[in-house]
Amino acid sequence: MLRSLKNTLGYVLLAEDGDIGRCQDFLFDDTDWVTRYMVADTGQWIPRRKVLIAPRFLSEPDWPAEKFPVRLTKSEIEGSPPLDIDLPVSRQHEEALADYFELPLWWAPGLTGDTADGDAVERGGSGVVAALIDAAAPEADDPHLRSLSEILGYTVDAHDGEAGNIADLMVDDDGWMIRYLVVDTGGWLPGRKVLLAPTWLQELNWPEKRAVVDLTREAIEASPEYEPERPIYRAYEASLHQGYGKHGYWESAEE
Repeated sequence: MLRSLKNTLGYVLLAEDGDIGRCQDFLFDDTDWVTRYMVADTGQWIPRRKVLIAPRFLSEPDWPAEKFPVRLTKSEIEGSPPLDIDLPVSRQHEEALADYFELPLWWAPGLTGDTADGDAVERGGSGVVAALIDAAAPEADDPHLRSLSEILGYTVDAHDGEAGNIADLMVDDDGWMIRYLVVDTGGWLPGRKVLLAPTWLQELNWPEKRAVVDLTREAIEASPEYEPERPIYRAYEASLHQGYGKHGYWESAEE
């Protein structure tokens, strides 16, 4: 099921033994477009503290109640490496987080978030994380780790002019892949939203806060309108990709 990341901001986070705060943001890498962490604000429980929670510890949200279950205890979260709110997330912080929770390093060669053989690393593992940390070359900070709050509002440029602004990201809640950018076409096509896959971007200019998509405004105008109150079904996605002359991300998985 495809879900809005923006809509979950502010959701109450429920650990296995109590309330731990609220969902403040999400971090994703702009190479594979996979959600890597939720940023949790621990609020009054631990004032002025933020922690990163990997998606594998998140359960299905209670959408009507706006609550997000977390498969960790309050003690485990309290003992995790705190996030420096004034600095970018460093590779050293991610390594410390991976070591604490026995997680694989998603940037290590051949890995995308799981171990090399595709099996998840369980808490209380056998030192595989330490070995991966030695094998992966660390950087001062991660230039590809970006936040949802950062990208919202970015201008989207088509080949022949501005097409709108990024209003949301749609994520597959099975693997936390970001499948679409929700683009508000604004003054060009008032009151309309469309979906664009991140793989259709030619350029993502973070300093200028602009995304360039490999499409024309005419193609975007002719695409099926996205209605946030309606679920996104495969038939809609197929129509969307066909209209743009693009292959669906699900087609390679079915081959």
